[in-house]
Amino acid sequence: MLRDPSLLVDTAYNLANYSFVEFERLPSWEDDLGYFHATWKRFAFQLHGETDLPFFRVEGRGHLLGCAWSICTDEPFFRGFHFIMEGNNEFRIDGEEKPRADYLGTEDAFGFSWGFRKQFSGLYNGINFLKSERPSLVSVYRFRGPNVLRFNQSLALRVNWSHEFKQDQESQARLAEMRRAGRGWVDYATTYYWYQEAIGYEHDALIPLAERVATVLHPNLGTTDHQE
Repeated sequence: MLRDPSLLVDTAYNLANYSFVEFERLPSWEDDLGYFHATWKRFAFQLHGETDLPFFRVEGRGHLLGCAWSICTDEPFFRGFHFIMEGNNEFRIDGEEKPRADYLGTEDAFGFSWGFRKQFSGLYNGINFLKSERPSLVSVYRFRGPNVLRFNQSLALRVNWSHEFKQDQESQARLAEMRRAGRGWVDYATTYYWYQEAIGYEHDALIPLAERVATVLHPNLGTTDHQE
């Protein structure tokens, strides 16, 4: 129960919502069942040739069901998600040093190859919004269905760009130049869905409404359309 309903107010509008929940009452709780969890956050970072960031971590026993990401940038060099999609999605289970699942690019992790080419809606994965020109916007989802990622102690996801384009000296020089100039910003809104043996998760603090609805969370100031 919410003790202070005023804590939820961050708009000047009165909003109403209708929802319908379908459920099945179980005769008894079984040990192999889990509680459904979900968490959302939006964050921005300066992407460069050595970026290796934690994206999601959960402690306990359970399995990852799926995730949805929305990615945005107005950096001309990243138009069409150039380089952004190349980050390896590394899943580590139960504290292991090497990733159990290591997708060589975000497009691979969501079931696509050679980038995000066109909108597509499937049963388990899809690209439900795509705008390649500046600002570049994409929204993708993947539900794992029969191949969930199971964990007994923890699950950790990192996205690692530090192995990419190392033989492409021109791209590496551009990334280094953007880093020095304070450019190369990209932002992600991420949602994860999982089942867990115990109830509870420490969510990140919710950012202000103006930042949640902004098209670009961290603009790349000083960039121009003719830059590539």
